[in-house]
Amino acid sequence: MTKRHRTGLIYFIVIIATLLLRISVYEGVENNVGIELDHYFTIMAQIVCFFLLPLILYFIFTTKDKNYQLSSLSDDFGFKKVSFCHLLLTIVICICMIYLATIISVVWSAILQLLGYTSSSSGTEYTSVGVLILELFMTAVLPGFCEEFTHRGLLFYGYRDSGFKVVIVSALLFSLMHQNIRQTGYTFFDGIVIALLFYYTGSIWPGILVHFLNNAYAVLSGYFNINGFIGNFMGEHPVITIVLGSLFFILSSGAMFFSFWKLRRDAVKKGVIQDKLFAPATEMALPLHKDVYFIVIVILGVVATIFSLVWGILR
Repeated sequence: MTKRHRTGLIYFIVIIATLLLRISVYEGVENNVGIELDHYFTIMAQIVCFFLLPLILYFIFTTKDKNYQLSSLSDDFGFKKVSFCHLLLTIVICICMIYLATIISVVWSAILQLLGYTSSSSGTEYTSVGVLILELFMTAVLPGFCEEFTHRGLLFYGYRDSGFKVVIVSALLFSLMHQNIRQTGYTFFDGIVIALLFYYTGSIWPGILVHFLNNAYAVLSGYFNINGFIGNFMGEHPVITIVLGSLFFILSSGAMFFSFWKLRRDAVKKGVIQDKLFAPATEMALPLHKDVYFIVIVILGVVATIFSLVWGILR
């Protein structure tokens, strides 16, 4: 079994497990476990589906190879050190990504509203600092590590032979994994950014950092907003908001472009990637349109996402 088939099978099982988990939640299984619905789903999805399950399956399939060594896990999933310079560039990219993703999210939400879609999600009630810390752990720490373990570590392990297309594969499956039309737009953008970080640095750590900071920002923004620490500046000064927003958009786009240009140049010098803007797949690589697992996974993700759209419109 090749790395591609191995990875496709593992990820297919992960997605099926995630779908079954969602069904179990809708059927009220969480009522028997004594914890809140969101916490139950997060713990099971992150720790079990996106970490333990792919890790166990990876060991089951790879240890059949007589030449396999335990240290190979670090290389296969990109657990490599990152230079201080690349860490600084990662932080710059993260700040830019958060701002640009916010704009994408606003525009995407407006489009969905025009279609008649309404979201059923409810905000967290931050009654204490303890609730904030718990929410940071559930929303930022767990997804930051577990989702990156699967969607960058595992997928890059199996789809690296597809050349630059591995970035698109990683971002697409990461976006569809959420199975929620409301998150599809900005998660695909975030997925592209984080996948590029992995592609150029060869390390999973920058992606974990960016994922954590992005989700932590969302939690902290909600906390400060609910507790009245953030004023309605945008509503009170629309003209200034548009001018400053446009300026920040230009600056963020430029800063992100420069940071990725620097990462790419360093990656080419170190031999991490080829000196081509879009590196082609290897000669023996299975074309994506012939990859049965990939096609089936995409179809499942698209169907689940469309279902969330229809549900939000008809509800």
